Amino acid sequence: MLTAKVWRLVQFGKLLRDNNGNSNWEYWDGANDSMVTASICNDHKLVIAVGTDKILESLQLWDSKCWIKGFKKNSTILLLIRSPGTKSIRKIRFRLAAANGLSEDDQATECYTCLSAYFTFENTYNKDTVKKFGERKSTKGGKNLLISEMSKLMINGDVGQVLGDVYNHTTFPTSQIRQFITLCLSDPNFPGFVAEVEKQLKKI
Repeated sequence: MLTAKVWRLVQFGKLLRDNNGNSNWEYWDGANDSMVTASICNDHKLVIAVGTDKILESLQLWDSKCWIKGFKKNSTILLLIRSPGTKSIRKIRFRLAAANGLSEDDQATECYTCLSAYFTFENTYNKDTVKKFGERKSTKGGKNLLISEMSKLMINGDVGQVLGDVYNHTTFPTSQIRQFITLCLSDPNFPGFVAEVEKQLKKI
């Protein structure tokens, strides 16, 4: 996994919810813990890590405009992460550290600019914005498309059908698809992986 861009963080946080619906933020501090970083890798992933061996968050950025929305205030970036087909939303936020002669705000602006290539940033964060984002659902022929329905389409090979604005396109670079498939097929573990994916899809 090659890294294209790395930013040091003052702090990273996840909003956690317990079984009673209560929520609280869990934080990792760049000053108290090992170095906390946010990285955009060459395989188009956003990775938040502590040191070199502990990953706190890993998000695939291809097509993420369908399920991630961002907000920036000063040196802090907040991300809403929605699970497709549900109203469930996770929240993470991180504050950029000053580095390489740039202030915290300048580093946040640079990070925001890079992430904006993948998903949308809103100017205003409030309950209505979160609710509206959570109510977005994938659609098929104007009807709600459940995760179980999506899995059946995948198994039956009907992915060519029009699945709505969430699933009917991809930002995966078409010039790299053949190379990616060739790489997968050259891995002796790949057939077993495909078989296991099919098995899990049938259980959904």
